[in-house]
Amino acid sequence: MSQDPAVVEFLRTAYRPTVEVKCVMRDSRGQEFNGSIIVSRASPVHPGPEHPIEMFNSGKRFIPFRHADKDDLDIVNKKLTVWVFIPRPEMETLGVEDPDPEMTPMHQVRVVFATGDVHLGIMALDDNTPAPRVSDLLNSGKEFYQIQVEEGTLVFNADYVQMVKDLGKMKLDLF
Repeated sequence: MSQDPAVVEFLRTAYRPTVEVKCVMRDSRGQEFNGSIIVSRASPVHPGPEHPIEMFNSGKRFIPFRHADKDDLDIVNKKLTVWVFIPRPEMETLGVEDPDPEMTPMHQVRVVFATGDVHLGIMALDDNTPAPRVSDLLNSGKEFYQIQVEEGTLVFNADYVQMVKDLGKMKLDLF
């Protein structure tokens, strides 16, 4: 194997075993696509597979997407992705659990998108601040955020959010 640092770096970052995560993706034209996003089997920040939110907030401009009715792989510009819905069983396969309401401040929110979509869900807030607020999280500079909805997780692009209504802190697990 080559010891050239450029080749070693390419092999380290370009080829990683992957996991397909079934989802529904809505693009900026309002079209929905059934298929799978492709995440790495090894997260750079924790043991186990990469979580979809990690992939969306990575510095990569494009993400791999396989349409349910095709075998070929598309490379999608994530900036033109409004949201991706991932069913709960898919998230559980990745080892992603819903946040613990006893440990993480959670607020019920209604997210209104520029495309006209409206989603109701639970947003886990950063508990490293004395009084975490939804607005603080949304102004943290990330490109994508997520909410837990009844059937799974909705990862969404902040650029397509028209309004978020904070419906209050959750005291009990809603789902």
